[in-house]
Amino acid sequence: MIKFFKKIIKFVLSFVLLWLSAMLLIVGFRLCLPLNISLQGAIAALAFLGGLILFSKQKFTPVYVFGHELTHWIVAKLFLRKTGRFRVGWTNGFVEVSRANVWITLAPYIVPFYLMLVIGVFGLSQLFVYPSPTWATFAFLLCASLGYAYHCSMTVYAIGLSQSDLEIYGEFFSVSLIIAGNVLFLVLALLMYNGQWRQAFDVFRGLCSWQRDMAMTIWQANR
Repeated sequence: MIKFFKKIIKFVLSFVLLWLSAMLLIVGFRLCLPLNISLQGAIAALAFLGGLILFSKQKFTPVYVFGHELTHWIVAKLFLRKTGRFRVGWTNGFVEVSRANVWITLAPYIVPFYLMLVIGVFGLSQLFVYPSPTWATFAFLLCASLGYAYHCSMTVYAIGLSQSDLEIYGEFFSVSLIIAGNVLFLVLALLMYNGQWRQAFDVFRGLCSWQRDMAMTIWQANR
């Protein structure tokens, strides 16, 4: 009986996560409408699209496996879990984690490891050279865009393979959480770039109000 109720709860949460993902995508789209594309923005967009094309053909599997397992390990340490053997091969790997939870299990599909690595390296460089020279800024944009493209491409590829990580908590729930996590990361990155936190909240609140009014109208029409 308990397992049945857990399945029901995860099923409902999955739809909530998908609803939240759709809402955040609309918020991000609305914030992008008045955005003027700069040279830096154009370079980032082209690098991202080029990366999606490149990584759809060339997987660089050992690179992905290393980032995947290291993300498991890092998030496990953040949750103060004990870790054991760590193995990375050409096509697969594993890390032993005591009492893994859903965040540890699905972290590699949500956290863009190589994008975070690029951001960390660039941030560290600014401690020594600030402001950064123009060439360093463009190199950062290029590497960051390629890193995020690699994450998106390999996440979609891994989900298509029905990884064992996704089966632990149910594929539907896991995929819903992965989608929501990636959309949230993307919207937060956009808000950090343009600083439109208030506008984003207003758009989100307006969407919720519109849906509430629509639901009330339908309810009253069917009474």
